[in-house]
Amino acid sequence: MSKTFKLEIVTPRSNFYNGEVSLVYMKLAKGYTALLVNHTPFTSFIVPSKFEIEENGTRKAGFIKGGLIYMNREECSVIAEDVLWESDVNKSEAKRKADEIKEKLKDKELGKTQRKELEKLFEFYEVQSK
Repeated sequence: MSKTFKLEIVTPRSNFYNGEVSLVYMKLAKGYTALLVNHTPFTSFIVPSKFEIEENGTRKAGFIKGGLIYMNREECSVIAEDVLWESDVNKSEAKRKADEIKEKLKDKELGKTQRKELEKLFEFYEVQSK
C-alpha cells in the first residue's frame, strides 16, 4: 500500500502544486487538520493560514488565503483564492500590508461584504508577517 497520495493545489491564476505527498497540514473551518493517505473522504472550507506538506520526507510550508478542499482516500484537491510558498514571502511587506488593512478596517462605513473580504486579507498577510 502506498504511503503517499496525489495533491493538487490550483488558484484562479495557476496550477500552484501537483505532486505526491505523505502529509498535508492545513487550517480548515473547524481547525487544523493533518491529512494522510486513506483519510476519510470529506470536503471543507479552508481559512487563511499557514499550511505544510511533506514530499519525499521534506516539509514545505506556505500560506493560503482560503478556499475549498476535497479529500478522498488517494487524492486531495485544493481550490485556493491565493497561495504562496513561505520562501517567497517578504515579511516586512506582509506586515506593511496587514497594518494598512487594519487601518482600513477601522472605517465604520464599510459594508459587511467589504469588511469580510478585508478581514480575510488581513489574516492572510498577518500570518505571513510572523
